[in-house]
Amino acid sequence: MADETATKETVDTTAKNQPTEKEMLAKRKEAIKNIEKDLPELRVQAEYEELITKIEIARFERIQISMQMAQMMAPPPGGANGNQPQERKLKVTE
Repeated sequence: MADETATKETVDTTAKNQPTEKEMLAKRKEAIKNIEKDLPELRVQAEYEELITKIEIARFERIQISMQMAQMMAPPPGGANGNQPQERKLKVTE
């Protein structure tokens, strides 16, 4: 008998906690209004992020070109006369 009363009380409190349809619509309208209020700031932030991305890409490309130029200007492996480097031999331990 006590279990039935507890179940009924739980159902009653859950029903009380559920918002009505009008309350849900009011909350949804308020959320939409807040989002629309934040849109201009978010657009500015998105433009900022796009510009920062373009700057980062330009930096990367400039560094990449510098590295390629340095590799082209570097002497070939094995010295200036084109000799291949000697192969290193491992030390034998007994």
